[in-house]
Amino acid sequence: MTETRPKRPLLAQDDEENSDLIYDLADSIASVEQCLSTLATKTPAQIADSLEATDQAKLLTLMAYTLHSLYFGENPLEHPVKQELERVREYMNKIKSATDKPSMKLNVAAANRFINHALTDQDEEKGGEEKGEKTDEKEQGWEEPKKVATTNKQRENKKRKK
Repeated sequence: MTETRPKRPLLAQDDEENSDLIYDLADSIASVEQCLSTLATKTPAQIADSLEATDQAKLLTLMAYTLHSLYFGENPLEHPVKQELERVREYMNKIKSATDKPSMKLNVAAANRFINHALTDQDEEKGGEEKGEKTDEKEQGWEEPKKVATTNKQRENKKRKK
């Protein structure tokens, strides 16, 4: 469907920039016509049946958005079609968020549990040593970690030590 460009420009003037833009527009229109002719040969149900579930959802929301955006003749800001477009946009965003790959997120609560558990294990190891065998942590280059929060297990260990 792509036509070869004629040797003479479409414009009467010899304006290269405008003629290139016109040829690009003609190519784009030909491409859109080709896509539309493909879509026009099948019903929306036939097209949707040949797609996966996420692609079906994308197609249906795109069709709804396209049909609603074609409405003109009245002020679209005051017309109910604007509400419909917003509703369709929400569905499009839901589909996009469902199909996007999840990003890595830090679970702060789980990280705190790991840290508290590690601190509890260190306290238990220290509690098993003799008092005379303990060495100064600062001499070894270790500093006592800040306690984030005490857990039930840490409280029970402190009660046992007393």
